[in-house]
Amino acid sequence: MIFMVRSRDHLPPHVHVLEETEKWEARFRFSFLCNTVSLYSLEAYQSGKPSSSDLDDAITYIKQNITVYRDEWIHKNPYTGLVYMNKTIKKNSDGTVTIGNGVKTVTQQKKRNKSRKGKRKKSNKPVPVYITHESYNNGVVTFILSNGVTETLKSDAGHKEDFK
Repeated sequence: MIFMVRSRDHLPPHVHVLEETEKWEARFRFSFLCNTVSLYSLEAYQSGKPSSSDLDDAITYIKQNITVYRDEWIHKNPYTGLVYMNKTIKKNSDGTVTIGNGVKTVTQQKKRNKSRKGKRKKSNKPVPVYITHESYNNGVVTFILSNGVTETLKSDAGHKEDFK
């Protein structure tokens, strides 16, 4: 099997795995925060098809070399990003974070007629904190959040990411 990260590629970050003899190509998505790797897509050429053992071996190999693929993604795709922009982030009591699957949505408030009497009611709903900037360098992910806070997180330190 041949493992590679292509330049000028699209999100999410992934590794291409090619099997020229059996004629198939698979893409495996990976995380910059946790040691999660999963099958992203599979393309079989002619009659080739990977076995589940082939796919498991590829995931194991990528996990064992995850820092190489993270660095290679940043080097070959410097403007593509990490895939966390506008996602929600929650700090857990143990210092780890959980990245939400949902993307922040922007809603506009309706303009009120100035002739209406009374004050606008304040909402007690918490405003979700989301990621406005992301970067990765030497095993550390840095986020700038919508509330102005900067979070610096070491990769593979117990953080969680919703991969669905």
